[in-house]
Amino acid sequence: KRAPAWLKVEDGKFAIVPEAAATVHRIYRMAIDGKGIGAIVRAFNAEGVPSLAKRDYWYNSYVLKILSNPAVYGEYQPFKGHGWK
Repeated sequence: KRAPAWLKVEDGKFAIVPEAAATVHRIYRMAIDGKGIGAIVRAFNAEGVPSLAKRDYWYNSYVLKILSNPAVYGEYQPFKGHGWK
């Protein structure tokens, strides 16, 4: 039922949210170009880039979460039930 901010679930399948995916792409491009997390956050907040989180602004830990999230490159880790079985 939950999906990363750049995806949505439609008819039981993941679909890309184009604006959010473009933002994630930009975060990676900026990081590859040598920008640090703080610089990315400052740029996005200064430009008024809509946050993918449920806040009105960008913050360091959320950009770090995106940069370290394996779902960005397509890894899927399903979660079923509780416990260690």
